[in-house]
Amino acid sequence: MTLVHRRPLMDFAGVPAHWCKSLEFSAFWVAGSTGTPAVEPYLNQVLAQAKPMLRPEDRHLGDDIDLFVKQETEHYKIHNAYNAELNKTYPFLLDGYNAKRADYKRFLATKSHKFNCAYSAAFETMALSLAVFMFEHADEYLEGCDQRTLNMWKWHLGEEYEHRSVCHDVYCAVYGDYFTRVRMILFAYKHLGGHNKRIYAQIMAQERASMSPAEVAESLRREKAMFRKLKGFQLPRLLKLMIPGYNPAGAAAPRGVQQVLDAYAPA
Repeated sequence: MTLVHRRPLMDFAGVPAHWCKSLEFSAFWVAGSTGTPAVEPYLNQVLAQAKPMLRPEDRHLGDDIDLFVKQETEHYKIHNAYNAELNKTYPFLLDGYNAKRADYKRFLATKSHKFNCAYSAAFETMALSLAVFMFEHADEYLEGCDQRTLNMWKWHLGEEYEHRSVCHDVYCAVYGDYFTRVRMILFAYKHLGGHNKRIYAQIMAQERASMSPAEVAESLRREKAMFRKLKGFQLPRLLKLMIPGYNPAGAAAPRGVQQVLDAYAPA
């Protein structure tokens, strides 16, 4: 699959923060969106630093880096616009964004390029997993959802599938250290999960403050079921990432992803 620079026009005026029937599922993705404009500029900087480090036989990856950066730039622009609407409902999201941004600034300033490159590869393979989940395993949550939000996520995650192997290929070309790659998968999973868990908890605390005890109990039941499904989906894939020789390029296209990408193809 060839990378394509798409520039979707999306209007989020008045978009609901509670964008699908399941408040818990909605909050999970809102938490994820909060940090998106922090991580994607970081990934772009890491790959831009890697580009002059490529050996002559790997210079073809330079074109992939350029297109990756263009896609990720569109992602954080779109999410900035989307998050501006979410912040009206959850003002504390800005603190969550700033905390994540501070972490990535610290990584760039104090960690080696190898660390950052391996983190980027880990992040992108996890994004691939979320793409598969959204396209193939989330139907029960998406009926009657806000279509603008769903369109945004499917476009974004479709491109995560499309550029699924760029960070991995660059890391392998420049460093290729298996043990660092695996260690950073575990680190990135914990790091990202920690940020998202804190933001999710704040969202749910605000929402549950106006619920009756029975409604809170039902919300907690739904939450437990949702995270059980997510973990049951993600953990086997996390283990697969650690197999020597693993390459995300071989991942099958999620159901419906090409139709979504085609819908936003440049004229």
